[in-house]
Amino acid sequence: GFFFPPPPPTSPFKNHHSSLAIPLIAEWINKIYENKAEWTPKKQTSTGKETIKWVLDKKFIQGDLISQDGAKKGHWLMNYDEEAKVYRNWFFGNELQFPRGGSVER
Repeated sequence: GFFFPPPPPTSPFKNHHSSLAIPLIAEWINKIYENKAEWTPKKQTSTGKETIKWVLDKKFIQGDLISQDGAKKGHWLMNYDEEAKVYRNWFFGNELQFPRGGSVER
């Protein structure tokens, strides 16, 4: 699951992060476990680097990731929809994935 970063004082994310364990905004070394699914033809494990930062006046969180061998690349955005009271996210990848999005009630 996602860990959500503590919001800056003027962020639309404020008051929606009361149970944060760790900040998300950072550079990470990831180990990724992918089960067989529509967008992953076989079960696999990989490692890589992910950089997560605030963008667009701190209204969105952006993640950029790359596998250790450079073959897999991805980009995602997430924000909090104050009106609907849900987190929204979109993922884009270089392995023919269509942009996928969703919302998670928090």
